[in-house]
Amino acid sequence: VHGISGDIELIAGQGRMLSLRQEIARDGQNRPLLAIGNIGIIDLDLINSRMIRITARRVGNTDLTILTDKN
Repeated sequence: VHGISGDIELIAGQGRMLSLRQEIARDGQNRPLLAIGNIGIIDLDLINSRMIRITARRVGNTDLTILTDKN
């Protein structure tokens, strides 16, 4: 994924780590908001301040929005 938006393709049941350039979570701050357009398509796990694990639940398209405490 490059820039503000991009595509990630996964096979159903497959997972992938999304590494971010900037921290989205810091100690003592609010947790980031991770919003999925269709929660039936993917699962998310916040691994650390720069990594999110995305797992495809089934075939389909959805979107992911990440909002930090700095918007």
